[in-house]
Amino acid sequence: MNIITSITHKLLFAAGIFLSLSTVVLAQHGQLEGTVTESESGATLPGINIGIEGTTLGGATNADGFFTIERIPAGTHTIQVSGIGYQKVERKITIQEGVTRNIAIKLEKDILGMNEVIVSAIRSAETIDEVPASISIINSRQIDKGMTINSDLNDMLAREVPGFSQSTESSSNWGQNLRGRDYLVLIDGIPQSTPLRAVSRDLQTIDAGAINRIEIIKGATAIYGNGATGGLINYITELPRTEGFSSTSKIGSNVSLASPDNSLGYRFSQYFSGYSNGISYNLSGSLEQKGLFKDAQGDIIPTNPQGQGGLSEASVYNLHGQIGYDIAPKHHIEAMYNFYSNDQETDYVTVAGTYPEQKATAEKGEVRGEPQGTRGNHNARLNYRWLDILGSTSLDATAYLQDYETLFGYYDGYRDGGQSYLQSEKYGIRFNFKSPFTLSDQVQGSVVYGVDLLSDKTQQALLDGRTVTPEMTMASYAPYAQLKTTFYDHWVFKGGMRFEALNIDVPDYTTAEMVNPDGSYSGGVDIEGGSLDYSALTYNLGLSFKKFSTFNPFVSISQGFSVADLGRTLRSATESTTVQRIDPEPVIIQNYELGVNSSFDIFRGSISGFVSSSDLGASYQEDENGNLGIVRSPEIVYGVEVSAHARPTNKLGIGASYTFTEGRTDNNDNGSYTDPVDEFLVNSRISPPKFTAYTEYQFTSKLSTRISMIHSAERNRFERLENGSFPAYKNKVNSYTVFDLISSYELPFGSFSLAVDNLLNTDYYPAISQWAGAAFSTGYAKGPGARLNATLTVNL
Repeated sequence: MNIITSITHKLLFAAGIFLSLSTVVLAQHGQLEGTVTESESGATLPGINIGIEGTTLGGATNADGFFTIERIPAGTHTIQVSGIGYQKVERKITIQEGVTRNIAIKLEKDILGMNEVIVSAIRSAETIDEVPASISIINSRQIDKGMTINSDLNDMLAREVPGFSQSTESSSNWGQNLRGRDYLVLIDGIPQSTPLRAVSRDLQTIDAGAINRIEIIKGATAIYGNGATGGLINYITELPRTEGFSSTSKIGSNVSLASPDNSLGYRFSQYFSGYSNGISYNLSGSLEQKGLFKDAQGDIIPTNPQGQGGLSEASVYNLHGQIGYDIAPKHHIEAMYNFYSNDQETDYVTVAGTYPEQKATAEKGEVRGEPQGTRGNHNARLNYRWLDILGSTSLDATAYLQDYETLFGYYDGYRDGGQSYLQSEKYGIRFNFKSPFTLSDQVQGSVVYGVDLLSDKTQQALLDGRTVTPEMTMASYAPYAQLKTTFYDHWVFKGGMRFEALNIDVPDYTTAEMVNPDGSYSGGVDIEGGSLDYSALTYNLGLSFKKFSTFNPFVSISQGFSVADLGRTLRSATESTTVQRIDPEPVIIQNYELGVNSSFDIFRGSISGFVSSSDLGASYQEDENGNLGIVRSPEIVYGVEVSAHARPTNKLGIGASYTFTEGRTDNNDNGSYTDPVDEFLVNSRISPPKFTAYTEYQFTSKLSTRISMIHSAERNRFERLENGSFPAYKNKVNSYTVFDLISSYELPFGSFSLAVDNLLNTDYYPAISQWAGAAFSTGYAKGPGARLNATLTVNL
């Protein structure tokens, strides 16, 4: 029985266990209802979450600030009330059998947002001020605003997240790093990244409209396994808790202001949700058809920049469904399915440029091969939560799968040309337990522990059957434990370990033949397959102090683990050998961080500094023959991130952030990074400093406007060669600044928004075009010019 079949059987067995647990003894019940208002203004607050501690029961306020929670066991409970921008409230209540209890709750504004709850850091809900790490959260309001400008998640993350690289302005996130290192992308905890063969299309694996919030944990982490050496990005969907049925329809259109011809695009999405009698559900679908993207001079931007796939004339589809059921107060089950595709069906071909004299563009022509893009990304998840399964210990169990296929453009570099695709299938089970403990009145905490089982089968091949990367089948087993202890109400200590054991089976294969610059061929060599085993024990330690909102410091040490693009290494073999001889060593990242969060009156801000080091590197660098290979010299990455936000008046909000990241290699492996032979890390790893700022103003109760800016600074770390050119990915990167405008008006039935991407029609080359344009003439392209976006939202 192969590993895929074995884990499939385990998934079915686990699902049977989950469903069989639905037979439980029900207690006598009562009901809770009430209204939530803002303490200062007295206005009712919609969308506020109310949960019953120790149960899976909960609700959310409707448009009038009213909520109802049914089937609450009789007795005394603690309710937890929270919402974006408001301080969390806890209150003791008593529920009597057959009685409806009515309460009124007032919430204070939370300027810092430290009471926002996250789940990605240790797979258990906790507030930001208890996490000794840098975290960014993009909530539903920010996602809605970001989509008004641009629906691409690559672009949204670049605008909103300090430490995240500038947008690539393409369908790929190649070169778009988090603190100079790779990150793991998840959808509700389901891995989307393909670390066995990293193809940099994992950011665009779901439509932004299906996401409720995005949690970004920065710094090396092993909590979700292989690949998160720079952090993780978790796209989180969420079931509704507001009683009744709701519907949201959106229709939008956009067009280039520099040259409208053939640039018109449109988008439509429909969202249904409901909650009644313990059953919650949502169903959404979206369709987006993009027009031609044009630069500030009105010229068409390449449809296939850097050979990574472009944005022009892409057709994007997404279907999302989710259903949950509160079986009993301590038992909840839910299922999720999401389908995403992104195909670029265009009849425009890229016209290569010449760095630095002539930009690349596009023109009408015959596009070779089939339309490139993500043909399909299927994600499914079945989750079961059982509170107090044994004493106060709770169980969170998840079975999931991902089936992903993406197709790349036609490439003449293969002998006789060809078009490759990546196919990746993942099956996994997670068992996550949480056991709280109390040692004294001053010392309480919890232990989160469990095990992950994962099967990942990944292959890159040509459509004609030739092998690019052999089919790699990985089986992973990873037990873990995470301790959290609170001392004297204000000190929070965390420590944890994870043991990762990987087995990767690789069959016999023959490498694809490639065309050399002189017209000769290389590759076509036979490689004997085999089994590769990797293991690593990683740990994390952290301490935070949360007594004062004006001074909330934290310090942490964490590790991450990654097998550095094994597929790229296997496909690059130049002579007949065995897989065991090629066997690359994994990368272990050690991350150190010190930071402070602060909030007072109208202000909130944060500053953090970090250093991450590894005994092995993972950068691609050009050798004397012009070939790119992984440099395994030790490396260090360091930087600082600063953010500040203020609300001088109820109508005015301002904010800014600054990111600086740098890195070097220790080429002679002597423990120093400043010797003459040592170098700065290439631009594909380290992005230029980034500065963002925004101003928003509420003109009336219905009309609001926001102007935002992103400034990419200069990076010039490398010397020219004797012929005057730069080595690959070492070009000088010049600065540029882009402004955006969003204006929204509330209607009786929804809202209408107008936005302008690149408001001043700035003529610029994105950072990736500057550092990759010399190596990829098709990628020396300018960024999009001014683009008008209009969106109508109808709520029922």
